[in-house]
Amino acid sequence: MKIYICKSKPTDRKFCFVSRHMSALSAPMTRGFALLPLMEEKGAKRVDLEIDEDQGGLELPDLVGTRLNYLIMRTAVAETIEEKFNLGPHEVAPAALINKKERVHSTDYTVVNPHGRLECIDPNRSDLDGGEEIFVKIFGKWALKGDTIPTDRDIFRVKGLPSGYFFTERLVEFIGEQKYTNFEFGDVTVS
Repeated sequence: MKIYICKSKPTDRKFCFVSRHMSALSAPMTRGFALLPLMEEKGAKRVDLEIDEDQGGLELPDLVGTRLNYLIMRTAVAETIEEKFNLGPHEVAPAALINKKERVHSTDYTVVNPHGRLECIDPNRSDLDGGEEIFVKIFGKWALKGDTIPTDRDIFRVKGLPSGYFFTERLVEFIGEQKYTNFEFGDVTVS
């Protein structure tokens, strides 16, 4: 099975872009921890994300680009993917894009939050930092070990990589067929 990394960065500057988000909700969205219980504890009905009008535009894409390792999709896209594909343990949370004047730009978004990180790094073909845990060096090369890649889910995160979401070939093909906007994928080396 071929695997791709989803590059959740802007592919076209006309689309909305989120470059910062400082709140208690940041850690779960970045690291794959449970988000909904924290939202309930904080009394948050949705995740408010400020769009960066300097780095991006105002047009609404199907995948919002970000530097923050969040997976922000148009709600209908997230619902379709969740219905047709296996995301493993995950949660979805309503989100809104907010402009610099703190006005709502769109409430038609969802944060898709796959839980945890899977151990898939091939230590023999990756540049690793020393230490007890496997962690790929910043700007280091890496590869995934084929027999450890899950076959039961179509989106997952990898332990040892600080960011990135991995999509199966069947999901990438579906996204392309649907012509969803602002998705960009990179090849992944699998040993």
